[in-house]
Amino acid sequence: LADVAVKAMASGAYNTVAGRGSVRRVLKRAAVLAGLVGLAFVPIPDGQRIAASVSAVDERVVTAPFTGVLSTVAVRENDPVVAGETVLATLDVREITQELIAAQADHAKALMERESARAGRDATALRNAELEVERLRAQIDLLESRRDSAQILAPISGLVAGDGLGDLQGATLR
Repeated sequence: LADVAVKAMASGAYNTVAGRGSVRRVLKRAAVLAGLVGLAFVPIPDGQRIAASVSAVDERVVTAPFTGVLSTVAVRENDPVVAGETVLATLDVREITQELIAAQADHAKALMERESARAGRDATALRNAELEVERLRAQIDLLESRRDSAQILAPISGLVAGDGLGDLQGATLR
């Protein structure tokens, strides 16, 4: 029998038998690979519908920096906003602008009175005039600050929550 095996190897018959095993192995691998490639074209649902609710992780109530009339609301519910960049609303500054103009005029008048008191060498009148100039300067600074803060910016990034935001336009905010 050993003599037959040697003769078979010498004649190449052994290689043929071994080759058949190798061919079968290659065919099996090819079939598995073809099956896997075929699975790539099978549609797989990418999502499931699940009943859920979404709630805010962080939430802020936005208030007006001063009492005023809301002139515009720039966002709607579920609009995305970026902290410090997105304008949520704008307060009406017409009244503040009028007060600012009047305060600037009074400040100019107080400066002239201060110079008159300085020229008249009246220490009491000069001190009163200087105090009036300082008071009006503080009032001007306050009015300019209010005017500059009339745009209400988003305090945090996220989505706007709230129904009926457009209905607030024209409302007095405190």
